[in-house]
Amino acid sequence: MRHRTRHFSLATSAALFCTLGCAASVTQAQQVWFSSGDDLNVNGVVAHPDFMRLFDPSQPWATGVAHVQVMQLRAPWFLRMPDETVQQVTGFLKQHNMALAVPLGFVSSDTCGQGVEGLGTARQQAVYPREMKKRGIELDYVVMDEPLYYGHDYSGKNACNFSVEQVVQSVATNVRMIRSYYPKVQFVLVEPEQALSGGVGELSQFLDAYQAALGELPVAMRFDLAWGQADRWHREWHGAIPPFIQMLKARGIGYSIIYDAGHVNGRIPDTDAGWIASAKANVADWEATIAEKPAQVVIQTWSPNPVRITPESDPTTMTGYLKWFVIHAGAASARARIERPAP
Repeated sequence: MRHRTRHFSLATSAALFCTLGCAASVTQAQQVWFSSGDDLNVNGVVAHPDFMRLFDPSQPWATGVAHVQVMQLRAPWFLRMPDETVQQVTGFLKQHNMALAVPLGFVSSDTCGQGVEGLGTARQQAVYPREMKKRGIELDYVVMDEPLYYGHDYSGKNACNFSVEQVVQSVATNVRMIRSYYPKVQFVLVEPEQALSGGVGELSQFLDAYQAALGELPVAMRFDLAWGQADRWHREWHGAIPPFIQMLKARGIGYSIIYDAGHVNGRIPDTDAGWIASAKANVADWEATIAEKPAQVVIQTWSPNPVRITPESDPTTMTGYLKWFVIHAGAASARARIERPAP
């Protein structure tokens, strides 16, 4: 018992030490991505008015700046903002060695998919990479916006219901198109695994056909979970996700997870504090359920909340949540090293 008490004390001390300043213990192999929402005016609404404070020289999120490897932003933002604003953002990312990622659609059709997420005509889908390249914006990652689900599984208005093979053919065409502008760009596939009608087998079929068509695989597979939601459209994730992780592991693909808020009492929280409390609970739930560590962690919101992005000293802002995660991950890493049995 004395040994166990001392064991706990060492782990607790390590966690406290990290809390006080060694948050750099976020594992070196794990990428931290940040996607805060932006200040783009959409139908008269600006969801996050303080977005540009992220790129202020005063750095109101110094902890996050020191740990984020990839910033994910929307492609339309870059084309609708003035050049000087875009240059402020890209200059900040370059100064702090952050890679840039944007999500794009990858399923092309002239006959279906109107208004469906991730679908468009080939002409429409070429606009963003072509125009971003013209403006001198360098891309490191492109996130594939759920092509398998929306191209194959989605059954709502204007659904295409393509075969898996047809989806892959469209994706491969768009990969080649984007590479014509950005030869070194890397691709991350995101899908709502709980909603894939064919489950693990469907995603396996897609990945095998993708590799056959392109001679490569996505650098990571991102899980877009419907936290707290299990219904006829979404399988309960605790049981559904582990087989996906094992399938990806067998193919040498790292997985990525979005740590955002989920459904609480049937809906996404509509306050900043409630959103962040839900997101933190989802982090704890994932870590208690899934032993394999993610290759990429994505701290992201596409909800109106948290409205404010900075400063990180406020725990109800998006960078406040990011700071909490960095410290939490550093403490967990320190505990794991201390608690690991001696060889």
